[in-house]
Amino acid sequence: MDTPNIKITAQYQSFTATIDWIEIYKRFEESKLSCYSFYKSVFPSLIKELFPSGYMPSLSTLRLHFRKIKKDGVDGYIQSSR
Repeated sequence: MDTPNIKITAQYQSFTATIDWIEIYKRFEESKLSCYSFYKSVFPSLIKELFPSGYMPSLSTLRLHFRKIKKDGVDGYIQSSR
């Protein structure tokens, strides 16, 4: 009985993380800052809001997700992240 719940939870967490990266990218676009400036000034408070667990991704992780979203678009990014 526990196994299906674990799988559903993992899928939900993956989908939630995808949505959070898209939200972060949208705020990055709105800020008009460079990726580094955004990471240093806006990202720390934003990450606390979207990932309350305390996880702080690296700058290279941020850039990786931003490149994928920019290249594939939001819909393509969601499809490739599932």
